[in-house]
Formats: sequence, C-alpha cells, structure tokens
Amino acid sequence: MLLSGSFQLLRVTGGVVRPEYLAEFLASNGNRKLPVGATIQRIRVQDLKIPLLPLKEQDRALERIAEIRQLQEAARAILQAADTTREALVEGIAAGTIKIT
Repeated sequence: MLLSGSFQLLRVTGGVVRPEYLAEFLASNGNRKLPVGATIQRIRVQDLKIPLLPLKEQDRALERIAEIRQLQEAARAILQAADTTREALVEGIAAGTIKIT
C-alpha cells in the first residue's frame, strides 16, 4: 500500500508469510543494499527479495534463526566477560595489586 511518495506499508495477510520471517528478510544484507538516492534513500518494494517458502519451512527457518540468536547472545556475554577480565587485569597490574609470576 502506498501511503505517500516516500512511505509504503506492507500488510501481511492471507497466511502466506509469517511476520517474523518477513522481518528477517526485510533486514537482510541483500535488502539493506537496495536503497538508492543521495539525500533521501528509498527502496522500491518491488525490488525486495523475500524467498516465499511454505509456512512449515518458514517456521523451521525461524527456529534455526532463534537458535543462532541465542548463540550470538552467549557469545556476546563471553566477550563482555573477557573484556571485563582483561580490563581488571590491566588495571590491577597498573595499580600494583596484581603481580604476574
């Protein structure tokens, strides 16, 4: 649906695509490369690439994506813990409270 010259609305109806599935592909790298224009960037809805899989396959894809997101969160937590530990070690050595033997 065209709301204005620069704003379009996608309405998910008819049970053909899961909204979460559509959202994943709207934010995909391929679709993020589509904007054109120097000052005001626009994407033509017709140019969006959304592979239309059967609903069961969309559900399985969403399950895998959720698993990957959990792994990403765990990796971020590990990275944050490693950063905190490294900073504490550097600060401790600089303050003279930690000695490396």
